[in-house]
Amino acid sequence: MYVLWLGILLAFAAIWAASTQIGLSTWWLLPRPGSLRFLIGLLPFVPPAAVLLAVVTAVNRVWLIGCLASVAIALIAVVDLTRVTRFGVIECVLAASGMLCSIASWTGSTSTAGR
Repeated sequence: MYVLWLGILLAFAAIWAASTQIGLSTWWLLPRPGSLRFLIGLLPFVPPAAVLLAVVTAVNRVWLIGCLASVAIALIAVVDLTRVTRFGVIECVLAASGMLCSIASWTGSTSTAGR
């Protein structure tokens, strides 16, 4: 689970870099004055970072945090689907992979709970 969410974090960094190089701006990278632009630009990095923090600190229900983070990424992706469709599709794939990994983590944790 750690590797997947680290990959999602790096994928958002790649989207940021590609967006600035191509000139197609996602909604979270819109030109805004001051530090507000930087803070909003960090918004997609919060859900994967929260899951990584939960994994490293061995929080009990990491799968639930992963599911919530996947929903947050999906909401980010829905807005980008209307602006920059290709980046939005990539973000949808990231959200789906995070959700599938979290569900798989949940099924693995419940099958070993009774032992």
